[in-house]
Amino acid sequence: MDLHLQNKIVIVTGGGAGIGGAISLQLAREGAVPVIFGRSPLLPEFAGALREMDARHGFFQLKLESEAACRAAVQATVAEFGAIDALVNNAGVNDS
Repeated sequence: MDLHLQNKIVIVTGGGAGIGGAISLQLAREGAVPVIFGRSPLLPEFAGALREMDARHGFFQLKLESEAACRAAVQATVAEFGAIDALVNNAGVNDS
């Protein structure tokens, strides 16, 4: 399926595992550039999957609760990739 995402820069919050990880990988398969904002480091197998696809991507480890950290990561994304085309706001909070 061609979703016309070639070279589109897409921030995916919580994009390094679970549903967000699946979204990030599918975006990469579609030719988009997933820029993952996550609390934890990328899992080696997830990073390996992106490398195997030779997928251009970005990763910023930050706490999304911090407005300053979010602003800095967005500014760094624009500096590195030139633009932001879309946002997948996937991160959630588990109260347990």
